[in-house]
Amino acid sequence: MTVQTEPSAAIEAVRLVRCEHCGTARPGKPCTPAGDHFSRWARARRQGLITAGQAGAALDLLPVITNGAVVPDVTR
Repeated sequence: MTVQTEPSAAIEAVRLVRCEHCGTARPGKPCTPAGDHFSRWARARRQGLITAGQAGAALDLLPVITNGAVVPDVTR
């Protein structure tokens, strides 16, 4: 399963954790209207909530990779 094939499942899993970058996104809520910070994706990966493939697919969506980069919510 990758972000491209099952984006809603990966995004739901990412949103189970609090964002370390902004600290304001509560579980279940996005960091911004556009999506979630990559920091949140990394935390979800460390906790085993998403696969390495899903995290890699999220990286493919970013023009620049930083903790504060926003991974777009591709389900919108």
